[in-house]
Amino acid sequence: MRASGCRRSATSTRRPICPLPRAASGPTPKTRATSSKPIERRSISPREENGRPPSSGFSRSSADSGLADVWSQLAAFAGRLDRLDLTADAFKHYIELKPSDPGGYLGAAATLLKQRKLDEAREHAQLAADLAGTDPHSRASAHELLARIALSRHDADAARREAELAREADRTLPLPAYIEGRLLHEQGRYDEALPLFLGAVAEQQKSHGTRLSDLHYYTADTLGRLERFEEAEAQFKIELDAFPQNTRARAGLAMLYQATGRSEAAGQALADMLRITPVPEAYTLAARVWTMLGNRQQADAVRAEARRAFADGPKAGAHVGASEK
Repeated sequence: MRASGCRRSATSTRRPICPLPRAASGPTPKTRATSSKPIERRSISPREENGRPPSSGFSRSSADSGLADVWSQLAAFAGRLDRLDLTADAFKHYIELKPSDPGGYLGAAATLLKQRKLDEAREHAQLAADLAGTDPHSRASAHELLARIALSRHDADAARREAELAREADRTLPLPAYIEGRLLHEQGRYDEALPLFLGAVAEQQKSHGTRLSDLHYYTADTLGRLERFEEAEAQFKIELDAFPQNTRARAGLAMLYQATGRSEAAGQALADMLRITPVPEAYTLAARVWTMLGNRQQADAVRAEARRAFADGPKAGAHVGASEK
């Protein structure tokens, strides 16, 4: 049965996107066999339960599963376009249809984190961890998300704790070193952060495990701040090879090109960013980078292009124009 209520975490009063499954409130009715033939197990539609035959040969569970797949594909497509509103809505519908699948909560939590809705993101990630059971991949992913959310909340102790739990679930995940590096990076202690990032990179390459998003980006950013530009460029490119929609990595690469006297390559990197991720936030970032590079004319051109591209969405166009004022 589908759950009718939502679990709330002890630390949040917000309601999750969708409910968790719960046990049925009453006993399951027993079926008495009327012949010697074995009972065939199959899904029973509401019409059959009322004594009438179903109108089609498909079970409700099969239909729900098919619809869930559609919402999952829509969430993935909207996510590639960085349409966070559509992504969150798609995951909401997916969870309604598959409330016991931790994958829906993981997707919702990641989207909510990008939207900076940290309380809701943490609640959904915790629900995913609770539902993961013995599945190591889901458990590791849930605790990784909880660690990233804790970083965004500036809760170092929670970030370290969740990183260790993720590592317990997946021994190939170099999350503890990455988290320590991030904490030092945020304090501007780049000399101390770099060995941790490089160690995490080496460990990830050795284990051939799942790539951590932003690991190579922060490694590149740290190398760039220490003026090790050639190594930084290589790390930016590795990040973009695995995560081509990482706009921060592409903007960082553009600034590195400019710093090393390659203005044409810098412009191409920003053009690639808008081609691969044509969303208002990418235009905002491109305009900001052009301004930082001293080319206000090109920054104005990007803003004008954004207003034309998002003419049907006045909020998006206004966001692009207003963010630079």
